[in-house]
Amino acid sequence: MTSSLKSAIVDVMGEDGVSFVEDGQPPKVGFREMVETLVTPRNVVGNFLYLFRLLGINGGNGDERKPAEQVGGTETVIVPGYASRNMSLLPLEERLRERGIESRTLRAYEDLRLRQPLPTLEAADHVQEIIEQSRAEIVNFVCHSMGGLTVLIACSRLSGETREKVGRIVTLGTPWQGAPLARTLSFVKRGDMALKDLSPGSDILKTEIPKITQEVRGKTVAVISVADKLVPLQSGILEGALLNLVLRRDRSVIHADFLHDKRVAEMVAAILNDYSTAVN
Repeated sequence: MTSSLKSAIVDVMGEDGVSFVEDGQPPKVGFREMVETLVTPRNVVGNFLYLFRLLGINGGNGDERKPAEQVGGTETVIVPGYASRNMSLLPLEERLRERGIESRTLRAYEDLRLRQPLPTLEAADHVQEIIEQSRAEIVNFVCHSMGGLTVLIACSRLSGETREKVGRIVTLGTPWQGAPLARTLSFVKRGDMALKDLSPGSDILKTEIPKITQEVRGKTVAVISVADKLVPLQSGILEGALLNLVLRRDRSVIHADFLHDKRVAEMVAAILNDYSTAVN
């Protein structure tokens, strides 16, 4: 299965645009590539805007719009990260739709009293409810950043029969070992439990991530990027994943651009379609 999946990814990204993680070790990346993938006008501006949103976030990822129900077939749910607003998720939704994949974004994904993103375990409750109430035969997930943590935790909580509905999970820039910037920001935004969960060495990362079953890990494709300075390469590797891959050179994107880049959306569609082909 992984050979056809790798081929589908390379067809989109090119041989120079992606590397696959072997034995849990990210590929060696030289200083020149690190600089060239980061110091571009788009990346400099994008990083500044993303940091501004992280510092000033009020409310968060989702609204209370009731999603349409789907009966039978396969549905794809996009799960936002810590600072992913609805508008930032629309490009990914639209580009997946252009490639024949109808998707919807997880809604009501914030603490309505404090107007800030939910802690990981509470967010996972929302994801678990989505799966249990879904009337689709298969539910795929595309997760940005913190969304990957919530989805895998939620899927590992499911009963065996319900867990069979979970198809392919694609995580984009998920910090499996934490994001150093989250620890720094948590001192500024005291009381923000979601940021504390994302900090290296947090209770969530130490206690909940090890509980994720191999069955769920084996459904997951974890995507990392050289230009993503919010999530270091090693932190983005998911042990036991079906596949860990690193976006490189001109295919590399910053953390926010996982949701905006056309080629990333095309790659995600290829990953999901590879799963559909395999099960059919």
